[in-house]
Amino acid sequence: MHIIMVGVDHRSAPVAVREKVAVGTAQLPEALSRLRGVVGCGVLLSTCNRTEIYTVAERPLSPGYGCGLLGACTGRDTAGLEGHLQVMADGQAVGHLFRVAGG
Repeated sequence: MHIIMVGVDHRSAPVAVREKVAVGTAQLPEALSRLRGVVGCGVLLSTCNRTEIYTVAERPLSPGYGCGLLGACTGRDTAGLEGHLQVMADGQAVGHLFRVAGG
């Protein structure tokens, strides 16, 4: 199993792109329900600077699949997002989560 992170942040995407997949407080219950339906379990992190999904997978994700996962979990159109998408696996994903949480 691999720990996976897929998302966009202020370094990888301009505000207009980040807004496409942002999840506000009102949308959070539905987004978490979608996340459970798509991957079973995971973490959805959405702030003004980033929207990221952390989950486990049998193998590392391709950017195309990661884009679809982000769209399915947020319920948003992710067309044009691939060039801005970050996909990390295992130690890199865990280290990133700790840096974000500690920042």
